[in-house]
Amino acid sequence: MRIEKVGFTPLSFGKKLEEHRSWGARVATEDNQKENSSFKIYVYPDSKGVVAGVIKPDGSKKEYELKNQGNGVFAKTDIKKGEISPGDKYYYTIYKGSGEVDTVKDPYTFKQEELIGASTIYDQSAYRWQNDAQWKNSPERITRTANGNGKLSVRDARIYALNPDSFTDKRSYEGVKDKLKEIKEMGFNTVEIMHVENTYSYNWGYDGVDKMAASDYLGGPDKLKELVDEAHKEGLNVVFDIIPNHLGPDGAQLKTTGPYIKGPNDFGEAFNFEGENSEYVRDYIINSAMNWIENYHVDGLRLDMTKYMQSDLTLKQMAAEINYHYPDAFLIAEDGRGGVSIDNNGNYWTNSEEVHDKRVTSPLWAEEYGAGKNEEEHTKAIQRIIRGDANLSRIGMDSEWDFNFYHQLDSILYAPNTTNLINAALNAQHSVKYVKSHDEIGNYEGTRAVSKLMVPKLRLNDSMALSQRDIERAKDYAKSKGKSFEEAIYIVTCQKAQLASEDLAIKFQKGELDKYEVVPNMSREEAQKQRDRLQAYVLSPLGINSSSKITYNRIKKAFNDSMAQNKMALALTYSTPGPKMTFQGDENADLTPFRFFRQFESVPYEEYLYTEKGYEPGMDALRESTLGEINYSESGKKRMEQFANLAKDLNKLNNENSAIRTGYIDKSTIIDHPMSQVIGYCSKDTATNNEIFTITNAGETNYREEKDNEYWIKFPKGRWVEVLNTDDEKYGGSARHLNKDEVIHGDGSTNRPINMAGYSTICFKRVG
Repeated sequence: MRIEKVGFTPLSFGKKLEEHRSWGARVATEDNQKENSSFKIYVYPDSKGVVAGVIKPDGSKKEYELKNQGNGVFAKTDIKKGEISPGDKYYYTIYKGSGEVDTVKDPYTFKQEELIGASTIYDQSAYRWQNDAQWKNSPERITRTANGNGKLSVRDARIYALNPDSFTDKRSYEGVKDKLKEIKEMGFNTVEIMHVENTYSYNWGYDGVDKMAASDYLGGPDKLKELVDEAHKEGLNVVFDIIPNHLGPDGAQLKTTGPYIKGPNDFGEAFNFEGENSEYVRDYIINSAMNWIENYHVDGLRLDMTKYMQSDLTLKQMAAEINYHYPDAFLIAEDGRGGVSIDNNGNYWTNSEEVHDKRVTSPLWAEEYGAGKNEEEHTKAIQRIIRGDANLSRIGMDSEWDFNFYHQLDSILYAPNTTNLINAALNAQHSVKYVKSHDEIGNYEGTRAVSKLMVPKLRLNDSMALSQRDIERAKDYAKSKGKSFEEAIYIVTCQKAQLASEDLAIKFQKGELDKYEVVPNMSREEAQKQRDRLQAYVLSPLGINSSSKITYNRIKKAFNDSMAQNKMALALTYSTPGPKMTFQGDENADLTPFRFFRQFESVPYEEYLYTEKGYEPGMDALRESTLGEINYSESGKKRMEQFANLAKDLNKLNNENSAIRTGYIDKSTIIDHPMSQVIGYCSKDTATNNEIFTITNAGETNYREEKDNEYWIKFPKGRWVEVLNTDDEKYGGSARHLNKDEVIHGDGSTNRPINMAGYSTICFKRVG
């Protein structure tokens, strides 16, 4: 079945780089050597006039009348150098066709210190970059154009994603800069900054309204540039998260300024990318992406939920412009669509068995973005895209977040379906894989993987006693979400169970539950007293009723098994070819939650968020979400250090083995044993003759636990040695199920015995 193209309007957009740079307030300084300063803005096309007002530090004001250039574009380009200066405040007054007069901030502002108020003139050329020259030729640099030329590609990326607000107690770009060396020492080669678009308050960063201004309360543009500069010095690539699909609710003025907004979507105000008067709206979001690459020297962009842009035209044009003007910069889409196949001729069709929308990461043809040609040819190429002469079979993203891999990996942690995971791995070799992202942690109760995995082991969903407040929240939830009361009660119960599990896990890691342990020489009476104390002082306050029969030993086993599963999942993810990602704290199994902690000024979200999430949002949630706030016991710190050893060794394994970076999975080597919940596959890089054979036991059974019950499995041809095993003592394992100092001879058909712990992943390397 052929998918119909999306309809769109013609676009008149000059493609020379100076056109991209011409919008907003451009100040002439000695640094940028511009002859004149200028203002340029897009407003409603029927507007009668626009005036730019400038406020000097001494309070004096001057106004500049902008010339109507047609179609809603107003500009003044002949302001003499020195008339306006960096640090001056400015605003636009729009005289609309309706007779209304509105004063707005600049949609293109580079610095915005107030929620709604005057923008600040900022000179992008003033910052002195310290590490550009060495980084440009660094062998650690990731580029879109890498193709056996000594540079790394997106598939080599090992991404550490972080949120500056909660990453350190400094809550700033400066705090992130202080930690870059540690990130590098852990073996990551890329840092992803969740928070760049201006949001005015502590935030995840996805409610920005000023699409080109770095968050001022985190340090503003200079501190963000320092962060990028320092990251490059440490040998780290930098990815910025940007949000092309919506505006947040606080401080948004685009609807007042011009026809930028078409209405609401699932996240906020949706952009008018393909409706009436949409041409300069597409320009705006494309220029915002180009701003971060050009002015902040980032290596790549991660685009938030691109499917909700509802405009593959805009997405493709963005790729084409960036491919042409910044050919090394790479683009990662969080898209999430599936079910679309393509062929080499540009045809695409629905395919229910396809786990991705293959158009998203199909590279543009060279002629679609004028590669290697001049500006005139580039302009013609873009115009072909805009007119619809080029179809949308190739959107041009370099990679995407892999929702399918995540869901199939997550499924084997609860109800194993190994076949689906194998299929996900085969389709994940170009996309970003992860055990948990900020979404899977924070969109629900904010709890980490270990806490989530403990819930079914302790049967907490069946053991929660609901308070009257819980019941009232369920009623409010049912009303706000349009669900039945029974559905709402179930959701509230599950949320309460997750939060209770988190509390138990943290108390266990802090050593606060040790006093309730039942030791072998205890009398029956004393053992019962221990269980009663645990129920009275720990479980009951969390809403866990006595029918749960939870003991210290059950909590300990649930925690240890969940840690083993988390290690198993991390090792499987990091031994599958292609880019990988870890969210802050997950590199050492930190239990610090990641709550939703924004406080909105213009929208009363606090009560709504409590109803939806089950915890209090705002500053309390931010404090809870800040790394370093939990006072772990020495044994808890040791377990975290052991987990960090695994993360570090997995990064090292990737660094040393191209097979699990840029290689492929050899389908002929796939092992899928649903009964025992064991899977395996061999990743190969034929250029270097490098091979890694990964085996994962998603089940609880140990091999061997007793004599002569090893696991028998077919190894690919060659001689194989174990190079990583999550049951290793250095990772907190038992060390009873290792295969060290053994050489396994594989012929592709004969079963060979190995030791393998339950909930474990093992990596073998071919040595001959």
